[in-house]
Amino acid sequence: MSAPFVSSPLPSDLAALAAEHVTWLAAIGRATSTIRHRRSALQAFTAWGAGQGVTTPEQLTLRLLERYQAVLGERLGMRDGQAAASCGLALSAQDMGRNNQGR
Repeated sequence: MSAPFVSSPLPSDLAALAAEHVTWLAAIGRATSTIRHRRSALQAFTAWGAGQGVTTPEQLTLRLLERYQAVLGERLGMRDGQAAASCGLALSAQDMGRNNQGR
């Protein structure tokens, strides 16, 4: 199923962009459980990012995502690599970027 085309400008706020991504997931028919998980993961990430002073998409870096992944691993008591394998955020961030590239 192809994604609906939206011609509105992208939000400059990271939390608003994450919310738009969740709306897009629903529009393309993703499972309710997927939407719920992505919403939760992105809300947690944007809250953590705001605490780090990161509030816009332009401030996202691989280093920042790796730091967040390490924080998740510490919270869950995981060794390096386990957090990466269990973290849905990386996939969400990649999907969010793909979704918004064509606009």
